Amino acid sequence: MKQDKYKIVVFVAVLLICVDLNAQIAKSTCGSLLDSLAISNPLLNQEVDISVSDIPIKELIRILGNTTGLNVSVDPQSNIKVNSNFNQVKAKDVISFLCSNYKLKLEAYGSILYLKPIVETNNQLEINYSANDSVITYGSGNIEAQQFFEELTKKTDLNFILNPSVKKTKINSFGQNLLVRNAIKQIGMSNELSIIKNNEGLYVVSPLIKGKNKEQEGTKRHKVRPLSISFENDLISIAATNTKITDILENLGGLSQYHFSYLSPVEDVVSVNLINEPPGSFLKHLFYGTKNTYKFDENRVFIGSRDLQELKTCELIRLNNRRVDSLTHVLPKELISGFSVEEFHELNSLIVWGDADRISDFKKTIQRIDLPVPVVLIDVIIIDSSKSFGVESGIEAGLGEEPTLTKGEINPGMDFTMGAASVNKFLDRVGLTNLGRVSPNFYLNLKAMESNGIIDIRSTPQLSTINGHTASLAVGQTEYYKEELSNIWGYQNPQLQTQSQYKPVEAKLEIIIKPFVTGNGHVSLDIEVEQSEFTERISESAPPGLVSREFKSKISVKNQDMILLGGLEESAKRVTSKGWPLLSRIPVLKWVFSSRSDKKEKKHLNVFIKPTVFY
Repeated sequence: MKQDKYKIVVFVAVLLICVDLNAQIAKSTCGSLLDSLAISNPLLNQEVDISVSDIPIKELIRILGNTTGLNVSVDPQSNIKVNSNFNQVKAKDVISFLCSNYKLKLEAYGSILYLKPIVETNNQLEINYSANDSVITYGSGNIEAQQFFEELTKKTDLNFILNPSVKKTKINSFGQNLLVRNAIKQIGMSNELSIIKNNEGLYVVSPLIKGKNKEQEGTKRHKVRPLSISFENDLISIAATNTKITDILENLGGLSQYHFSYLSPVEDVVSVNLINEPPGSFLKHLFYGTKNTYKFDENRVFIGSRDLQELKTCELIRLNNRRVDSLTHVLPKELISGFSVEEFHELNSLIVWGDADRISDFKKTIQRIDLPVPVVLIDVIIIDSSKSFGVESGIEAGLGEEPTLTKGEINPGMDFTMGAASVNKFLDRVGLTNLGRVSPNFYLNLKAMESNGIIDIRSTPQLSTINGHTASLAVGQTEYYKEELSNIWGYQNPQLQTQSQYKPVEAKLEIIIKPFVTGNGHVSLDIEVEQSEFTERISESAPPGLVSREFKSKISVKNQDMILLGGLEESAKRVTSKGWPLLSRIPVLKWVFSSRSDKKEKKHLNVFIKPTVFY
């Protein structure tokens, strides 16, 4: 009896020493790794103050990451509760403490730290695979399905999708020199698992649906395949052929938090194969082409006929880049048939009412066309140059209405008028015979002038507009003229009534440009330019004259390329002369017996345009 007690004490002591040794090794391994990582990642040396009480270790790791900026996470399957108080402790010491006290293993992926539970390796797992002849020998004793199929994937390169409900299932199976397909079948049969290969070549592992005759199932495999469905991280994977929708939803309800309610009988049979689809997309594929639909109400889903008003869904679709009033009128009627679409201008959104699956398709279409609208900045440079040249020469003599005073200028140019007395004095001084006694109203005008003028007007307006819309600029001047209208009223005693009215005449510079941005980055421009200016009035009461120049053009240019438009040129030449017959044509004498005016004028309008596209 004493010997038995002694053996028990020794066994317990050895067991405690082994446990402590394993903890020390794990602590040493984790601490050494953290010390080496702290050299390149100084965030591990940052001190923290954290106090927690009975919270999951995942929450503690999240707090540690937010406090220090470290990229650290923990295995989602770890449900350890932590009670700790850390004051002025380095982050690496906190992680080392967690590894040591909660049997965690630290793995580093660059700057990412990952903690996961240490897997006990007491159970038996052995897999030998020959790729040449696809033969496998394996043995598994009480191994979790997650670990078993992970190792099987590494050995055979076959991919398995596990239903969450089978991940903790213990695999007990043995086989020697079996073909892979037979080994997989044997693993499923010996552990009550359904292992089905889908169209993508993936093996879907799920619980075997009980109550079916295995032999009958084998004989009808070409007609009906077992239902395989999984729900993980709010994503659904399914492989089903000729299966009732009600059976699919019943199985999904058992795996997820969703509850399904039927408002009308659903008898549809479908074949569906989906991997990692969100619930909304899954139900859309499930009911596609059927007479039934669905409606979400938090975790409850209502199922029934499309004719039921209770199953109609109302959704707000916001537009990020387009104006709602510029979109609805361009949507095809076939796209919005079967449901209602209304504009909500205040939120630049669409209110859609109808079946959820059709609204989902409509929403995707709107997202594809709700693209950024280009904004086009148009730099316009307008250069209007005018050049004139004139020569006036000759001698004019005559009688005025009153005595003429001697006046005028002789430089620059000569435009000099002399009275009768001044003419006689000038002739006496140069030794010529004077004119004698002439009328005091007599005058003599000498003219010899040359003029040159250059006017250069430059304007640089900038216009901005969105793609496909018109941008315009107008700068003008308005003058008024008086118009009188006279009416005679009555027959026996006619009376004259006069009405005056001032009417406007406008001269302006107007530019109208409509840009279109094409897919290859070019900009197509519709351009209209009009320029008008006033000329002299023919009389004081007449309206001012108006000269206009305009052009229209359609061009295509690259983004930020400058082009020249216009080049409108106007040339005018006016030559007038008057003088004595015959004498005005004789050289030299014509300068005495005639006067001449020669004027030339040239105007040129250039328009430079440079479009710049912004998104």
